[in-house]
Amino acid sequence: MAKTSNTNPENRQPAKKTVRQLPMNWFKFLIYCQLILTALSELSNAYLYLTGRVYAQEPGGAAAFYAQFPSFRIINMMFGAAGIVVAAFAVYTRFQLAGFKKGAPSLLLKFNLTSVGVTMIYHILYAFISATYGRMLTGREIMSYIALFGIGMAYYFVNKSYFGKREFMFNR
Repeated sequence: MAKTSNTNPENRQPAKKTVRQLPMNWFKFLIYCQLILTALSELSNAYLYLTGRVYAQEPGGAAAFYAQFPSFRIINMMFGAAGIVVAAFAVYTRFQLAGFKKGAPSLLLKFNLTSVGVTMIYHILYAFISATYGRMLTGREIMSYIALFGIGMAYYFVNKSYFGKREFMFNR
């Protein structure tokens, strides 16, 4: 009986490709927790801004506040509507990521920028309208807006790095 040799080209097995396993904990956190909570939070904020309940603690409530500062009603309505859009965007992004759809990571990055952008536009409008009524923002308010922007951008860059290494997984 003849011995078979593994050096014979006919008997060689094709080399198996090894796919590096990347941890997916951040991905799971995003699709099972963060994006869902973001959508719920945006809907809650939208309700507060659209109904004026954001000023419930003001003396006389929202009606008194809007009587004194009518311009805030307009930006609050715009911000409330934007909150509904951002909530829908969060849910859509979540399902695109969960389905490993092509382009889902870039969609998440667009969501991050949209969320930060909407918030910053609101705060800038708030500052300008406050100034027209003679109320200047305090240093604490300004610093909180800068910190909010910084955190949002850091979150964007974390997601960009994380999903940049995993883009190949999203191909459906």
